[in-house]
Amino acid sequence: MLQVIVTSYARPKYLQLCLKSLRQDDIRLYVVDGGSDAETCQIIRRMADDALFLTGNPGADYLKTAGIKAFVRDREFMLTSDDLVYPSGYSSQLLRQYEHLNRQAFADDRCVDWTFCACNLPYIEKKVRWQVVDGIELRQEGILQVAGAIIDTEVCRQVGYFPTQYGKSGQGDRAFSKRLRDIGVKMCYFRRPIVQHIGENKAVDYPEYTAEFNLDEAANIKLANTDALA
Repeated sequence: MLQVIVTSYARPKYLQLCLKSLRQDDIRLYVVDGGSDAETCQIIRRMADDALFLTGNPGADYLKTAGIKAFVRDREFMLTSDDLVYPSGYSSQLLRQYEHLNRQAFADDRCVDWTFCACNLPYIEKKVRWQVVDGIELRQEGILQVAGAIIDTEVCRQVGYFPTQYGKSGQGDRAFSKRLRDIGVKMCYFRRPIVQHIGENKAVDYPEYTAEFNLDEAANIKLANTDALA
């Protein structure tokens, strides 16, 4: 059974839709929450198979790493709470494509060749040129963790999990992507199945957090671009 870890903080209008989309398939669903309101926590308790409730809004990078350490048993995947995944049957399709691209790496018992095998977002369909790799339509992504990423948590352990020294700006994603590129792991979009991003930008969803986010981002983006494993 596929297992999915969802990170969450104080956006119940998105979280409920996200978890509902994941419940289309037979998966085990974990949620890591950063200290949300009562409504969000109630949704998590009702819809998740298991959950980890933290406090103080430690940031998305911290939540991802905490979820991996708390729940990972085999090869799980991660998703943020403002993404929907469809259609029904996505999990088996996603896993088949992912395992096919990495079949030689799995056979050799080494780090995967491809990760961040994110699904295509609807707006991307109009903008990118698709290629075929081993019979799978995809677009290789070479810059940064892509939106709607389905992250293989086994790979997270290969590079020391998500770095948390970049504050709440989300630049841990940037640093983590660089670490993966540095060890030769490729990132891509799958054309199918689809992830639909429903969140607004942070200024809309977290108006009280905007100033802190901007300061965090300015301070950490350059550092994250030069990140290296110790």
